[in-house]
Amino acid sequence: MISVIEKTSTYLLFIMFGYAFKYFNILDKDDANKLGKIIVLVTLPAALIKNADSIVIQKETLLLASLGIVTNMFGLLTGFFLNHRERSAKTAAIMLSTASYNIGNFVLPFVEMFFGGVGVGYLCMFDCGNALMGLGLNLVAAQSVSMKTMRVSLRSILKTLLKSAPFVTYVLLFVFAFLNLSVPSYIMDIANVAGGANSFLSMFMIGLLIRLDLPKEKLKAIYKTVWARTLLNTALIVLILFFMPIPATARIVTALCIASPVGSISPIYALQCGYKGDLVGMASSLSIFVSIVQILAILIIFA
Repeated sequence: MISVIEKTSTYLLFIMFGYAFKYFNILDKDDANKLGKIIVLVTLPAALIKNADSIVIQKETLLLASLGIVTNMFGLLTGFFLNHRERSAKTAAIMLSTASYNIGNFVLPFVEMFFGGVGVGYLCMFDCGNALMGLGLNLVAAQSVSMKTMRVSLRSILKTLLKSAPFVTYVLLFVFAFLNLSVPSYIMDIANVAGGANSFLSMFMIGLLIRLDLPKEKLKAIYKTVWARTLLNTALIVLILFFMPIPATARIVTALCIASPVGSISPIYALQCGYKGDLVGMASSLSIFVSIVQILAILIIFA
């Protein structure tokens, strides 16, 4: 347990660094967005590639990808019923807050540290399903209950997925694994250097995104949404850790994925559903604190 606390305290320190830079006005949210682009386009794909040799096609692959889809569907249904099945932009915003997982930026560093390439392989499997929902189908579901009428086609979903560097990386790595191909050594050398920066940059960015100034007049709706997400995810985590017939490492990694915060794309999708408030952004910020507690608990008890 001491080893787990020592390792996680390093990441918590990186988060505190990020928040300190924000608190003293050295960097701000705009800088976090720019940093996020570097992570998504460069360091995150590189971190995945450097663990490519540990990704194998096995019987758990389809199951974990399916779990990534099903857990998102549970989140969407929770958000829909939370607002009394009302067809409105607010309901869409709540649905986008109770579904989706920010796995690449938040969970990958922990998985890489504690479980190495094998753990990253399991993470990739789950996140393939999560990406399919979070980058496309969640928006379709949210728009179907919002006041905003916008046609979402299969083509637009595929276009969104293909614009996601991590998702494209997942697909390519699984293709390589299926064909028993190895990533060229010169690409692996680049990935080792760039991917090595992913953990620090991801935690630092999270520190920049943390907000403590929640609007009091909207706290009830925000807390209600976050509590619903937390209770749902806690139930899913317990079910997976104790009842899923998959290897122990796969169970723990999947539980960590479910403990991650709201997907970073959710606030943008809420706008596309006609929602003008800040519930999704606030819920996303608050979910970071919840995720830290859940991830630490899982690692201390099960790792």
